[in-house]
Amino acid sequence: MTKHEQRVHTFAVAKGGVVEKYFTLHIVRHDMCVAVWTHQTKRPSYYYKFKTEQEIQDFIARHKESVDSQRKQSDQWREKIKQENDTIYEGAIMYDSWGWEQTNIDFYKVVRRSESTVWLQKLKAITQETGFMSGNTRPTDEVDGPVFTRRIGRYGVRIENHRGSLSLYDGQPKSCSWYA
Repeated sequence: MTKHEQRVHTFAVAKGGVVEKYFTLHIVRHDMCVAVWTHQTKRPSYYYKFKTEQEIQDFIARHKESVDSQRKQSDQWREKIKQENDTIYEGAIMYDSWGWEQTNIDFYKVVRRSESTVWLQKLKAITQETGFMSGNTRPTDEVDGPVFTRRIGRYGVRIENHRGSLSLYDGQPKSCSWYA
């Protein structure tokens, strides 16, 4: 039993209640009250007293539906990333869109791929200005640096931790912007 589960159990015993675990939720029912922990915190995220048993059941059902919805979205997202990871092949061009007050686009060519690693090489890009400090960019065949490796993680291929995952380039110019 984890420290968090012990804390919930202690709370339930002190209140004379019953603990129900539903994936990440810990639900304690006692008298006409319900305490729900949605995260591993010391205190419950929700703690309400109800007038009827139906209100209690509706309250718990809403929280369970919320967890089910989050799990479904997470599973769909994981499947999408897995499918994208399966499309990474030798010779593919990938891009990274990043930036704070501007949108930078970096292009990379997949030089080699193993089951869990890709060898990438940065490509130079051509940018055509389309507006004030903004434009469209596309990759060239000219390389812009040495070959380097990155792991294919559960969230895809990442160049740096603070940036998102690489996406497969679809051949269309990507919007970019710059500041000063």
